[in-house]
Amino acid sequence: MRTRLFSVMKFLIGLPLTILALFFIVKIILTQLPTLNINFYTLHFFLLGYGIICFIIFYFLRSFVWYRILKNYDYSITFKESSYLWSLSELKRYIPGTAWSFLGRAVLFQQKGVQKKDIAKGLIFEGELFVIGSTIVSLLALPYFFSKKDILFEVLIICVVTALLIVYCCNEILRKKLSGKLKQFTSFLFPFFSIPENIFLVWISIIALFFFGLGNYFVISSVVYLSPKLFFELIGVFAFAFVAGYLIIIAPAGFGVREGIIIISLSKIIPSGAAAFGAIFSRLVLIISELFFILICTLWYKLPDKKYKHLENLISTHPQESVLSVLTIIYGLYFTIVSFLRYDNYYTGRFDLGNMAQTVWNSLHGRIFLFTNPNGTEQISRLAFHADFILVLIAPFYALWQDPRMLLLIQTIVVAVGAFFAYIIAKEVLKNKNLALVFGFAYLINPSVERSNIYDFHAVTLATTFFLATYYFFMKKKYKLFLLFALLGALCKEELWIIVALFGLLLFFTHKKRLFGSLLFFFSIAMFYFLFWYARFSTFCTRISFGFWRQPDKSC
Repeated sequence: MRTRLFSVMKFLIGLPLTILALFFIVKIILTQLPTLNINFYTLHFFLLGYGIICFIIFYFLRSFVWYRILKNYDYSITFKESSYLWSLSELKRYIPGTAWSFLGRAVLFQQKGVQKKDIAKGLIFEGELFVIGSTIVSLLALPYFFSKKDILFEVLIICVVTALLIVYCCNEILRKKLSGKLKQFTSFLFPFFSIPENIFLVWISIIALFFFGLGNYFVISSVVYLSPKLFFELIGVFAFAFVAGYLIIIAPAGFGVREGIIIISLSKIIPSGAAAFGAIFSRLVLIISELFFILICTLWYKLPDKKYKHLENLISTHPQESVLSVLTIIYGLYFTIVSFLRYDNYYTGRFDLGNMAQTVWNSLHGRIFLFTNPNGTEQISRLAFHADFILVLIAPFYALWQDPRMLLLIQTIVVAVGAFFAYIIAKEVLKNKNLALVFGFAYLINPSVERSNIYDFHAVTLATTFFLATYYFFMKKKYKLFLLFALLGALCKEELWIIVALFGLLLFFTHKKRLFGSLLFFFSIAMFYFLFWYARFSTFCTRISFGFWRQPDKSC
């Protein structure tokens, strides 16, 4: 009887609300299309694609927060099922009044045995978490709205938000000191979860809102120029616009409020017409991204395939590795595109992409380690400048695609893989996968790593990953792989043999590998001496004879 009642409710409430929501979505899009005069020749599709991916990640993280809330109430709904039902309920919010999404959530999750009071509490907690997450991300916008003279006011805002955040996450301690109706009221208003769980949910909410701001930045940048110098400030602006639209429950999905704040904010750096265009365009892309998200959740939920089950089990048993894999793929795609665009727009040069590409091409065609001297008159050995013999090993890959962009692709892939070695080293030391994931993520967003990745091609950049691998296999005492990656790292540049020599000392003193450590140390020192003082000195006269320096050395 109860199941039949739920089916009737789903038909009478759920289906009409979905149809009505789709009607409002189509209406919003059609009414805004005349204002969007998009020139597809100037539209940057890569940035647009990145924006859509960021929005989809944003929705998945939001659905994950709801799944964790239900899990803390001891409901055994899978993440797949929870995401599917959550996505359908969120579709209802396009009907004027955010309350419709709450009604849709109640109807759909009651069918899975979730009690009304738990749904009501969960909705309150979810709203609080995303207000907190967006508020924290909004702090990035403080330098955008306030001048340097207002630094004390900015510090005050940060302190107030931090204090409220601590109180929210540690409300479990506060509630233990309360009793009676006040305790019941606080239990309904604030989550009863443990302090680590509260911190985790807040952290996920912060990441979700960061991806929301990042998605807006990419989407608007695909049609309107936004200064990269204001990258973090603008992400904060978009997060602030989100929380303002989220709190205005009268407007459908906050439509109008969010755009107004974005237009006013962007008008400080771009013309107001361009700001309005970017705000409306980002909203439409956000709607399309949500429809993609719903489609993905529906396919994920409706297609029972063994391969999907195997993938689900793999992700559920290795969540940290799965997250890191996604982040690494995003990093690889982004920096591959950026480095290719630099090449296509003539931002790369002869030094150093040009001469290294020529060295690799010559090595592939039998002229091992040769390239044209700086005056462009003779073919000389690259050893006259650097002993980056790794270029010879890269030559076979050049047979697949004889283009300088092949080097840029190889560099990005090798650097991206370094995140996994940073992760497994941290996991080995800290014995905590979550903290290890933070170190893997920190590696990917490290400005030094990103700068070396994006600035042309340098063989020494590859050594970052090679030496991370060397250290990991040193820790695991897998000496064959240790030696392999140590040699690969040393072949990236002549002075890197010193680092390999230091690894030899570590072997000698920490692992008590006296013979192995001694041989590695003295061999590396000998190689460094030979390459730096003898091999390069023997080419010294060659460099002078081609007029590389104005004053010749008489000793030659």
